[in-house]
Amino acid sequence: MTVRKGFVIGFVAVMIVALTLGSGAPARAQDGSGLSEEQLALLDRVFAARQLLDTFESYVEIGTGLDAQTLTLVLGEQSVDLADVTEWAWTESVINSPDGKNVDAQLGAAVSSQGEEAFRVVGDARFVDGVLYVSAAYDPPSDDLPPLPDGWLLIEDPETIGDSHPALAALQLDNISSDEPNTLLEDQARMRETASDVTLETVTLDDGTEADRITVVFGRDAILAVMVEGVDDPFQLGLFSGLTDESGATLSALLDGEGRALEVRTTIDLIAVDVDAAALSPGDFPDGALLSFAFQGVEEQRYEQINEAREPVSAPEELAPEPAS
Repeated sequence: MTVRKGFVIGFVAVMIVALTLGSGAPARAQDGSGLSEEQLALLDRVFAARQLLDTFESYVEIGTGLDAQTLTLVLGEQSVDLADVTEWAWTESVINSPDGKNVDAQLGAAVSSQGEEAFRVVGDARFVDGVLYVSAAYDPPSDDLPPLPDGWLLIEDPETIGDSHPALAALQLDNISSDEPNTLLEDQARMRETASDVTLETVTLDDGTEADRITVVFGRDAILAVMVEGVDDPFQLGLFSGLTDESGATLSALLDGEGRALEVRTTIDLIAVDVDAAALSPGDFPDGALLSFAFQGVEEQRYEQINEAREPVSAPEELAPEPAS
């Protein structure tokens, strides 16, 4: 039994893109729309904290992320398991100017496949006057991996840089250059319509001060509504409809007494079990083939040193030549 890995991993990627880039139209299926006035007010506090970031003169953002996807294809007594994990981390100093943000960042990522580490990559990034630059290298160096430029590279499109330099995609460079809010904060109207619960917890910080942790929950139907928008491919629709009730997403924001975000954590879980793959795509799967998959995405940001004086960020003086292929 032969399975094309690119095909399998591809449809999982499509699902994540659909969730991330869903349009602004209100979702048809809703988990929310029944939130209380108090819960809607908590949502407004989260939105206000996000907007505050753009008003700070400067701040430091420290973040980590993980994408883990597994897929199992079963046919009779045979099975094929595929597993990929990407972990990344960054520390960025952000200076907000009238023309937009400027960023100086340190990045790192590790990619594993089938339980074995494929590579690690580390680097620096600068975002200056709307232009993104990155200088990265494998850690440890390896001649067995696709070469990376030796020095600074101008990145025209962070979302497609993986086509020419796959290792750079693991660094999640769009986190550096994008002015868009966190994925789950991109559409406030959608959040109000689809959130199934919003809770408030008061916590005590290490310095003894109190902070509010606001957690927003999205259920399976809310995620499904976003994912099916604009999709007419029967295979994708069939996979999406196979999501179990364990699928969902959460956003948790820790706010200080001034309403500033100290920490933000988002999680996304997509789970489907024993989907009839042959019924969805007879040309790719034999009769009786059952497909199960799970995707987990976790990202955390911490914000520090707000409005402290910082050195200006400048563009690199020289760019690296492209390495020979």
